[in-house]
Amino acid sequence: QSFRTSLDSFTSYFPFRQITLTALLMCASKLLGQVTDDEVAAIEMLIENKILTKTDRVVLGSILPTVSDSQLLSLLKGQSTTALTKSISDTLIKLFVPLQPIMVVFEGDGEIDPSSWSVISEMQQRAVVECSRLLLVISSRNVLTIPSAVSHLQREAEYAKLTPLDKYETEIYLEVLLGVHDKGIGVDQKLLDAVHDRANGCPSFIEYIVSWALGKKMIEYDEGKNVMSFNLPVTQSEDVAAAIPKELSSIVLASFNDLPAILWDVLKIASCIGFHQ
Repeated sequence: QSFRTSLDSFTSYFPFRQITLTALLMCASKLLGQVTDDEVAAIEMLIENKILTKTDRVVLGSILPTVSDSQLLSLLKGQSTTALTKSISDTLIKLFVPLQPIMVVFEGDGEIDPSSWSVISEMQQRAVVECSRLLLVISSRNVLTIPSAVSHLQREAEYAKLTPLDKYETEIYLEVLLGVHDKGIGVDQKLLDAVHDRANGCPSFIEYIVSWALGKKMIEYDEGKNVMSFNLPVTQSEDVAAAIPKELSSIVLASFNDLPAILWDVLKIASCIGFHQ
């Protein structure tokens, strides 16, 4: 998985950087049994065991500069864009094949640079034969600008619009979170209505509510009805919705309340900085 921002469209192959790093480390671990968080050590082990070549190392250097030096990278300057795209795809497929089934996710709110689009297109066409259990997923809040050179992706890609969970989907998710899915145990209608109303179809909010309620031992199995329901005092049993705080922020922040003050300061700084690669 790789996260991109609005600035990444100016850096060639940036969306592949985290994906390539993760694939390198996972390959070294799965094929060689060597666990490392050092990409240089990982690629050296893969070359030594003839899984990758020295040429692959140079090619990956165009994505991950840390695995190659500037002198070797200068060898790529004479290659055409088409040739480099094919070389990068060759090497990435070598990394992805042993990890199948594999889902590669390009997540974020920024555009993808043209060079990365070319690699995505090349891999999409070759995966059918060379890496059949590879799924490429591109998520975006806005409509992405796809270069005309790879316009075929607009016709060939499957589009999935993410929307809030409806009540039926909320019920299924509650069953999964409560560990009763496929066990013939349902969710009480009052519990479902209250959670769906508060969470407004957001999976993360549903998780927070369930975690909060379980921590307070407010959800139990009703053997008579064969459902999971709220365990409330008799005086509150008819007002299930009122049992859940109206402001979910109090539930979300509850998990941070026991953190030392210094970690609170770290969280405040991190929330301002945001996601940084």
